[in-house]
Amino acid sequence: MKRLAFVLILLWPTLAYPGEFVGQFGPVLPWKRDHQQTTSYRSWAGEVSYQWAVSPWLRGGIEAHGLLFRFPDATTGIVIGVGPALIPHYDVGGGWSLEIPIGAALSWNDIYPRCREVSTSVNALVHAGISVRYQSVFVEIRWQHMSNAHTNAPNIGFDWIIPMVGWRF
Repeated sequence: MKRLAFVLILLWPTLAYPGEFVGQFGPVLPWKRDHQQTTSYRSWAGEVSYQWAVSPWLRGGIEAHGLLFRFPDATTGIVIGVGPALIPHYDVGGGWSLEIPIGAALSWNDIYPRCREVSTSVNALVHAGISVRYQSVFVEIRWQHMSNAHTNAPNIGFDWIIPMVGWRF
């Protein structure tokens, strides 16, 4: 019964609001120079979300994030997070729109303690970006940050730039 309640809580937006699913992915690029020693440029991010219209200029959403890190010593690590998002958007016309997605998530990772920027396995994951959409296809450039939100010392955190492509279905 607890599992059913958990699934219904996660699915309530799809049951309560008509919307659309969105999938996107892209390479993870370290923002700070010292992160280049920690992760390589062969790291990837992906996201699946369900979005619905809140108003003519605003969408709400529930996002599931996933990041795969490849370290210079050939080991890998993952980050998984779930949380809400707001997407202000402006319809330009002709199927084009400009969007500014922002969101936050609670995330779990297995890169702690191998990575000096991450001091816990549970972290906050926040992002902000800008995207251009043409009908169902879009491109986005995103800044993403992961840290423990000062719940444990040290709180160095990670910052990335993630160019992404996505589809709405």
